[in-house]
Amino acid sequence: DSYIEFPVNKYIAYMDELRWYMDKDEVDMNSSMNEIDLIGSRFVSTRPDQDSITFVAPKAKYAMADRTIRTDGVKLIRVADATIYPADEKINVERNAVMTTLTKSRLNANNDLKYHDIYDANIDILAKKKYTASGSYDFEDELGKVQTIKFTKITQDTLGNTIGSGEIEESQNFALSPNFDFKGKVNLFAPEKNLTFEGGVRIVHSCASLNKNWLKFKAPIDPADILIPVDSFPRSMDNEKLMAGLVLVKDSTNVYPFFMKKKKKTGDQEILNSRGYLKFNKANQEYQLTTKEKFGNPELADDYVSMKQANCDVSGEGNLSFGLDLGQVKLQTYGKASHSIATDETRFKATIAMDFFFAPELWKMVEDGIAATSGLQAADVSSSDYKKAMIALLGKEPADKMFKDLASTGTIKKFPDELNHSIVFTNVDMKWNTETRSYVSEGWLSISNIGKTPVNKIIKGKIELVKKRGGDILNFYIELESQKWYFFNYTRNIMSVI
Repeated sequence: DSYIEFPVNKYIAYMDELRWYMDKDEVDMNSSMNEIDLIGSRFVSTRPDQDSITFVAPKAKYAMADRTIRTDGVKLIRVADATIYPADEKINVERNAVMTTLTKSRLNANNDLKYHDIYDANIDILAKKKYTASGSYDFEDELGKVQTIKFTKITQDTLGNTIGSGEIEESQNFALSPNFDFKGKVNLFAPEKNLTFEGGVRIVHSCASLNKNWLKFKAPIDPADILIPVDSFPRSMDNEKLMAGLVLVKDSTNVYPFFMKKKKKTGDQEILNSRGYLKFNKANQEYQLTTKEKFGNPELADDYVSMKQANCDVSGEGNLSFGLDLGQVKLQTYGKASHSIATDETRFKATIAMDFFFAPELWKMVEDGIAATSGLQAADVSSSDYKKAMIALLGKEPADKMFKDLASTGTIKKFPDELNHSIVFTNVDMKWNTETRSYVSEGWLSISNIGKTPVNKIIKGKIELVKKRGGDILNFYIELESQKWYFFNYTRNIMSVI
């Protein structure tokens, strides 16, 4: 192919028509050649460090006065992994192969996946595999609302992938969705569809009793399915520790909820907490925090906390810690918890495994008494709550084996060692009583087992867990008949039984 060389500009141009206007000291170049589906002259840089960068223009002028190649009709130019579209279809090449900055132009990256469009861009093309730019990007949320992100720095990584970064100020009132506000940095990586947000996210509600804090995070965000990672030590943008769940005040005066906020006092004791990922459930109109696995399978025993957007009521399920120090009595508790903002009421539905020393012959007396009592209703061992509690206490494998035995024979063939506790109560309805500073059961009690002896009966009784400065107290009472009952009291390392 015939070409003309521009030594000052370090460019050559392949063309089929050239006119020299001597009076104007200009050269016109035209071409109708087909260059990779583009019509025009092919311009190629000969500067070694530009790696033969190429573009096609059907028209061009060369001015002898300033030694500038002015091209027109340039539809696009491919640089690195991006395609750049000059706003006015003009590219000017000055001395030493320097392209003038493209303004108000558009670029798309990358050329294979075409995920990202940037417009109103100022672009400096430096070589075949290198450019820098800044420009605007449309972020579209799940409802189709478009917000503009300004990428102030766009360049390439060491592998030639387009990367970009920008900053969103709080004053911009930017939102990832109607349910999540955002401020901070935004990063673009061309091979990935979703942008990565790094900064603070804030849930949206109007509850005066729950302050709104900015949760620090970094994650790629899919606008159609927003998942915010919440690690084991979530922090605010001010580096304060944040939590989600229920807390018992240090002086045991009340239980309060919190959701992405800090505890009122350092010594306040967590009853329920969760980690994993934060999302907004549109069907339930609530924020949910748990593991990815539990989002996919609610029957898992993973810790879970949710907060209603309308009234900020907090509920959840998982391992419960009642904030008690009972010395030689050990409690392992799993279940559900909920707190109503309107009534300031906290309720639980829990499985409680208790461990303490008690003479085996006395336990045998209790077991025999239950076995001899007629008319006792069987405990529910098929409910979702029961199954999740057993998975939490035993582990999934032993629990699944036990469920299989119960489903096929109605009995447990081999009693799991993991369930061997002094006594295990299931499906216990409890309520926090502010006046007595205690957790008090309501209704009858279901006993799963005493030691390795399965019971699975519903029995009249009561459990009370008391918080006291002088020492926490455990009381529980089970009644078999009007004249046959047992009362257990543990306080200050002494277990008394009547």
